Amino acid sequence: MVKKSYSYLIVFLFLLVIFPLVSAAPPFITTGTSIQGYDIKIPSQEYIKQNQDYTFYFHLFNISDGLPVSNVSIGCKYHLYNSSGNHILETIVPHYQTNVNNEWEMKVLGGNFSKSGTYNYIVQCNSSVLGGFSEVRFVVTGVGFELTTSKAIIYSMIIILFIFLFIVIMLGINRLPSENNRDDNGQLMSINNLKYFRSVLLMFEYLIIVSLFFLASNLASEYLEGQLFFKLLFTIFQILAYMILPIIIVWVVWIFAQIIDDKRMRRLIEHGIYEGKGGNW
Repeated sequence: MVKKSYSYLIVFLFLLVIFPLVSAAPPFITTGTSIQGYDIKIPSQEYIKQNQDYTFYFHLFNISDGLPVSNVSIGCKYHLYNSSGNHILETIVPHYQTNVNNEWEMKVLGGNFSKSGTYNYIVQCNSSVLGGFSEVRFVVTGVGFELTTSKAIIYSMIIILFIFLFIVIMLGINRLPSENNRDDNGQLMSINNLKYFRSVLLMFEYLIIVSLFFLASNLASEYLEGQLFFKLLFTIFQILAYMILPIIIVWVVWIFAQIIDDKRMRRLIEHGIYEGKGGNW
């Protein structure tokens, strides 16, 4: 019954994390076009890492003839919108101080990318007579790149490996004795040291469960929009992790108590004294 409960828990965790890992729609760039005005060319950047500073660059060209437009009498502004559609940043874009006179740069601090999801920004440039704009969509993820099918398969294989290891160890535990050897009447016959190996494997099972929740919380943090699943899974991981030390202390004390008791019973067995299951001598 315990084995089935643990198995259901791991399978549920696997489904909970893997199924929502759906790739976001690819970013797009929309540029204002007309017969006259400015054409703003922005290098494509589909994914940006969460909480990391990023510098946006763009070049300015004249739509009518395609010639570069210098920064003389040209002003550009940058508008950033988060995944909720909120306007979180508006600032003037400084000209990039190089020998390229039609290049601008805008450094955005990582605090503006504190949440994963789809973002948009608009760059608009104008002089006293002409203007132009570009709208860009990009995705902020924990690792700064897309969860492709191949990566999802790799992560799935890792989780499956942990689950497989958990099941194999559980099957091994069920084959090991939980107490010393006794006859049909419950009389102690001999000391069985394999019962100690059973407790060691149970400790490994607990560590596997902790590792699975840690892996699941990290995947949720890196690839899922929003923090609900991450916070839930990471909270469970923290609770389980905090319990490792007290569990190990209790486990070690129990092991030594069992060893001492087995030595005492072994001496009694050598002297021809047997213990019943109820503790009667």
